[in-house]
Amino acid sequence: MKKIISKNIIYYSVTLLLLIVFGLVKFVGPEINKINDYKKKIKETESKLIAYRNKVESESLQQQNISKNIAVPVIIYSSPYPGLDTENASVELVDQIIEMIRITQNRIVEISFSIKPADSASPANILSLNMSLNSSYTNFQNFLHKIYTWKYLAAIKDITISPEQGDPNNLTAKIVVDLYINK
Repeated sequence: MKKIISKNIIYYSVTLLLLIVFGLVKFVGPEINKINDYKKKIKETESKLIAYRNKVESESLQQQNISKNIAVPVIIYSSPYPGLDTENASVELVDQIIEMIRITQNRIVEISFSIKPADSASPANILSLNMSLNSSYTNFQNFLHKIYTWKYLAAIKDITISPEQGDPNNLTAKIVVDLYINK
């Protein structure tokens, strides 16, 4: 009887061992392979992302270096109203601005200007215009496009656009623009 029990224990042990090996080979092995494949894909993706990040950083540094190295020369195509003194030329430029405002169908609430004298190295003075206008967004956009492409523009210093009380389609814009004016 003891021989039969020990023989059965050996058979059951071998069968159990074979089932465990079969289960490992059949079910666990493929899952381990999938996990290893996922790890490889993650490492490849990570290396691609690192390479892309390095590329973006290097391009950003190059762009910053380029922008630091480029000195944009100020080009004044021609002095507006040559032969006029600064005050009279300023009035003429303000008249042109008012005409642009009317052409683009904006309404003037307030407009004021001041002349900033140029330093000795600059070929022109600066006329600073403070404007408050009412109109629609499209009309403001058209006006700003005309100003932006105007050859006497030095800088658009500030733009504040807010809806007018009671009518959200009607906007109020406060614009500060610097223009070149003869010295």
